[in-house]
Amino acid sequence: MRVRYTARRKRGLVAALNRMIAEGMTLRAAVEELCVSAANLSKWASQGMGEIDHLDKILRSKKKAALTGPSSH
Repeated sequence: MRVRYTARRKRGLVAALNRMIAEGMTLRAAVEELCVSAANLSKWASQGMGEIDHLDKILRSKKKAALTGPSSH
């Protein structure tokens, strides 16, 4: 089944893969745990998705509050 991943999700998956491999996990085991094909992960990693961009840090800090309803007084 085809799944569309957002850029943020791709970055997170590649970062998780790199962390798992650094901890000594094999590529196959990491792919099975993440439930993403190895072809997609290697393609994203070659595109540089794993590196954290300074813009991503800025955008992450600009999240809106979870509770946006009117205040009850």
